[in-house]
Amino acid sequence: MPNLFLILCVTWVLYSIVNAAAGFEKPLRKSLYGILIGLASLVLVHCIAPFTGVNIPISLMSLTVSAVLGISGTSLMLVLTMFF
Repeated sequence: MPNLFLILCVTWVLYSIVNAAAGFEKPLRKSLYGILIGLASLVLVHCIAPFTGVNIPISLMSLTVSAVLGISGTSLMLVLTMFF
């Protein structure tokens, strides 16, 4: 659990720096929303797995990919799970 917290904090700081450099207004909030939407999409896919038959197990790796890449990371893991 401490590793996950550290990964999420580092991701948030890096996203905030990138958003501030890009000139976005409120970069801390924008980066936090991106991370939370990515994690929420992973949880949503995990919750509807009994209906779809495609399961992405929630692990440190999947949480990291979803936090760093957002919805596109969750979609990538979903596609890879479906085909491999």
